Amino acid sequence: MKGVIISLGDVCLLSEMSKKYIGTKIYTLHRDGKRNMQRSLCKIVGKKSARKNLILDLSKQSCVRELRIFHDEPKSTKMFLIIDPPKVCKILSVVNETDSFGKDIMVYKHGIEEWLLYSKTIKNLDYTIKKLRENNIKVKVEKFFDLPIDMVFTRNFDFLTNMKLTKRQLELLKAAWKLGYYDKQKKINLNEIARKFGVSEPTIWESLRCAEYKIMSSLSDYFNFEF
Repeated sequence: MKGVIISLGDVCLLSEMSKKYIGTKIYTLHRDGKRNMQRSLCKIVGKKSARKNLILDLSKQSCVRELRIFHDEPKSTKMFLIIDPPKVCKILSVVNETDSFGKDIMVYKHGIEEWLLYSKTIKNLDYTIKKLRENNIKVKVEKFFDLPIDMVFTRNFDFLTNMKLTKRQLELLKAAWKLGYYDKQKKINLNEIARKFGVSEPTIWESLRCAEYKIMSSLSDYFNFEF
């Protein structure tokens, strides 16, 4: 499995905000919502005054449907955001039409939006990057790297020791992978996985998202790049 870090310049509201308010970074975990809205958990880091002004500015934007702060501390602010970002949706649609996959966790800084894409070959990733550029999306390749396909399910890689996946999270993640939840054309949905394990759909979603976040955080430390 191959991975690539790409940066996209000035493609959405959050990257524009990170450029406008110097010294801030916005980390997001996205989930597609109803009516083409995008639901995100956001973490903003930077000086408190800059964060405050950024959030105030963000709340005044017409494309922001909901903004709710749920944790504020000296060095960061965490919030829930519902937004309608057409260009981000365009990026996802392009990626989904190729043999590459995109991760939900992204970082916005200095007006740049960083994405992690992965696929079976470098050729597939090159094709995805080409298609993004053909759709007038500014793409800069930051780094290619090898990504062990079985990294999620083995303890043989050093960077996994810091993931701290619970036994249940690992069990659900393995099942979701084997059942085809992460295939380009999903073979199973969350509701079907939930029924197999006798739990609610929100419980499955939360477990998988927590596991994905731990994996990507560990990868970030291992490959020395930021999300």
